[in-house]
Amino acid sequence: MLKNKLNRYQKLAKVMAVFLLILLAGYYIISASYTNSIIGGLENIKEHPFPVAIAAGKMETNSRELRLTVERLCTDRTIDTLDEVKRGLAENQGSSNQALETIVSLYLTDPPAAVKLKEQYNDMLEQQEYLIELCEQDGVSDETVMLYVKENIIPLLDEIDTALEILIHNAILMFDTLYLQSLSYKRIMFILTTVLISVIVVTLLLYRYVLSKREVEAVALQKQIAIAAQAANDAKSQFLSSISHDIRTPMNAIIGMTTIASTRLDDKERVKDCLNKIATSSRHLLGLINDVLDMSKIENGKFTINKEPVCLSDFMHDFISIIQPQVKAKHLELDLSILGIEDEIVITDSLRLHQIMQNIMSNAIKFTRENGKISLRMEQAPYDREGYSLYVFRFSDNGIGMSEKFQKVIFQPFERAATSTVSKTEGTGLGMSITKSIVDLMGGSISVTSRLNEGTTFTVSLPMQKEQQKECIATDLLKDLRCLIVDDDRDVCENTVLLLKEIGMHSEWVLNGADAVVYVESAHKRHLDYNAVILDWQMPDMDGIETARRIRNKVGDTLPIIILSAYDWTEIEDEAREVGITAFLAKPLFKSRLYETMRNTLMPTPDTQMEQNGLIAHDKASGRILLVEDNTLNAEIAQTLLTDYGLHVDVASDGNEALEFFRADTNKYDIIFMDVQMPVMDGYHATAAIRDLESKNSKHSHTVIIGMSANAFKEDVDKALACGMDDYITKPIDIKKLQNLLRKFCKP
Repeated sequence: MLKNKLNRYQKLAKVMAVFLLILLAGYYIISASYTNSIIGGLENIKEHPFPVAIAAGKMETNSRELRLTVERLCTDRTIDTLDEVKRGLAENQGSSNQALETIVSLYLTDPPAAVKLKEQYNDMLEQQEYLIELCEQDGVSDETVMLYVKENIIPLLDEIDTALEILIHNAILMFDTLYLQSLSYKRIMFILTTVLISVIVVTLLLYRYVLSKREVEAVALQKQIAIAAQAANDAKSQFLSSISHDIRTPMNAIIGMTTIASTRLDDKERVKDCLNKIATSSRHLLGLINDVLDMSKIENGKFTINKEPVCLSDFMHDFISIIQPQVKAKHLELDLSILGIEDEIVITDSLRLHQIMQNIMSNAIKFTRENGKISLRMEQAPYDREGYSLYVFRFSDNGIGMSEKFQKVIFQPFERAATSTVSKTEGTGLGMSITKSIVDLMGGSISVTSRLNEGTTFTVSLPMQKEQQKECIATDLLKDLRCLIVDDDRDVCENTVLLLKEIGMHSEWVLNGADAVVYVESAHKRHLDYNAVILDWQMPDMDGIETARRIRNKVGDTLPIIILSAYDWTEIEDEAREVGITAFLAKPLFKSRLYETMRNTLMPTPDTQMEQNGLIAHDKASGRILLVEDNTLNAEIAQTLLTDYGLHVDVASDGNEALEFFRADTNKYDIIFMDVQMPVMDGYHATAAIRDLESKNSKHSHTVIIGMSANAFKEDVDKALACGMDDYITKPIDIKKLQNLLRKFCKP
């Protein structure tokens, strides 16, 4: 052990020595670079601003001499003076031209300014020559010469002087800049040298210290390793502790309810109750696992959005049916409404949209006290991208609310409000973080407003592409038919009136059952009966069932009465049928669903006579299924579900065995449920082999292959479809999804 420690610190000493050499090499490179920069700066000063400033100064001196010379000509124009002036002007011109060429060639700050100076000087030379010619003429007065000098020569000299001042100023600025830059490099070199010397001294001291105290340091290092290991364990424990209670709770329920059920097999009601609780706990446990997996994919940048056509009407009703048991369990009032939904089919990721809504609604249900109220409102708004609309979802509750402090961190992972109520509520603190990430990936936004003990509102805005679709509503079919709407929510009444108007019907509305009875009876007496009545189920004073009963007592059984509710139809179906309810409409109301219900109710066909509210009794399917599953328990579950549906099921334990079944009779099976991860041969290769056999023999019909896996990510689905599978179902198996697949691919 000690030898290992000594070897470790000897390696550390070598590393330090290498580090020192690298540091020295780096210093040499940097110092050489800065030295070159300083030399370059000095060369620039020598080559540019310095000679430019000297040349400009020479031209400035020549300009002053020229100014004196031309002023002399105003009063003295003798032959000797003119000869002397000409010689002086020639010498001045030669000197100025040389200086000017230096400026034009070396000036860096603003070369066009140097060019302009040359142009000005050339103009001045032209005026200078004309002045000499003027002075040589006989009879020219001093006033004429003085006026010419004042109007033509002096302004040009002023411009030249101004330009030269600017050039000298810029040259000085450049000189100062280069000088200051050189000083800066010098200071940097001083700092680097000081730092290097300090680092070298510290490194040498540390090197000596390591060599002299390596045994002591070995012990210290061991302690540090222990501390680091403990810190890592603490971090792991912190994460696990955040979800351990929530995992243990459903697991305890599953184990406990299983034990209770096994000891009370004769008590069917108790066994049924235990199984329901086991199913609920299992779903909750699966949700926890999915949250952790989703968070992991988000952090790794592997979270993807899949876009496909989605019918919002079907989506919303499916979603409501899923959350209804949670709502009913806490005796909550559920308020659902939509506003201005013109485009019901959109391109989006239905799975992720469901995940967003599920996370938010689950929180609303969890943190709203019994007998409280939650609401979901959906509306369509304009969007600044062609072919898109903004769909806004508002989730509100009158629950416990949250503090302003917690609202700022609610979308961060593992954040949960530090209250006794929340601490007793199941959750990992990942749901809202995942929700925010999904909303961002879908190009939307999410916000929250809340007040303690008053409630919370989440607003999610998502841009969605509108699917081009033909209008399937025949307004002439229901033209001029009259309907009475009865709901205690004014918004629902007004929105329903608008929807009925769009499908061609006239309508009136009242806010309670008593008024509804009066309206229906009055219309009946005037022989202006309504063609239909839409009744909200849950209203104060008189609910929809009682209202329907009283309407029947007044006008008989011929008037179609439709119950409107956000809750499950089956809960009141028997009582509703008893009082003469004709059909059922689920909230929120979409135009397509409303039209379909009114058409089927008011214009029934032989097919629609057997159907109310879209609840169709499906016969059991027939056919043969090949189930390919290596896990015996999973195979037993799937086989039982398929057998209960009326299907004959053969079971293969791997891909090779599945191929043997298939080769025995290639047209034997209607569907093959193929697990993708198996020993010997996995589902991907088995599917590819089956498709290869089908392609080689034209007599072979296409066999439907549905992949099965616990992996639910888009890339897993894409891989399954790419190898030749027709569809994909995830584990644990969703009964509704399984039934839909069987309806799709099996004959009834």
